[in-house]
Amino acid sequence: MNHCHLVAPALMVAAAFALQPALPYAHAQDKRPGVSAELTSKIDTKSAKVGDTVTAQTTEKTKLKDGTEVPRGAKLIGVITDVTTVKDGNGMSMLGLKFQQVVIKRDPPIAIHGGLVAVAPPADASGDLPTSSTTVRAQGLQTQGNYGHNDDAESGIPAGSTVDGVAISTTIGSDGTTELQGNHTEIKLDRGSRLRVALL
Repeated sequence: MNHCHLVAPALMVAAAFALQPALPYAHAQDKRPGVSAELTSKIDTKSAKVGDTVTAQTTEKTKLKDGTEVPRGAKLIGVITDVTTVKDGNGMSMLGLKFQQVVIKRDPPIAIHGGLVAVAPPADASGDLPTSSTTVRAQGLQTQGNYGHNDDAESGIPAGSTVDGVAISTTIGSDGTTELQGNHTEIKLDRGSRLRVALL
């Protein structure tokens, strides 16, 4: 057997992976700052466009890496970086987003790199969170798992995604970009959706 025909493709694949930019993985032991928040805007891959603004409000206080205190009620401002509808994605929708600024009261915006590590539907009228999780699985995506913060006791929501049919990436770009993927469904995040944002 001529093994050259097998080795050459393998080397090409290895080279292709080597050229891919490395994305930092948010481990469970990661001590980077993070904050819980609620969406104040709606997101729907059927109508969203790249460049659309995403806003959220913090539901707890935290500190940035430089020691700046971020109070509860601060505004997070982000942007949609990529969007694919179910139709365009042959049954799979995709949404990329990142948080770029935090606004504390009337102070000038502070630049941040904020990556989404958990998302859940809004609480029901009793204040309880839905606990069922979608079974969507994709390479590099998870519906639940502990990455980017110290479990759900800290943020009030499970790590990963509990939005029906939606999975969240286990990696965060160096600029905070996070990917969500919908399995035969558009990604729809209503106002009040619960978030956990890692501050890189």
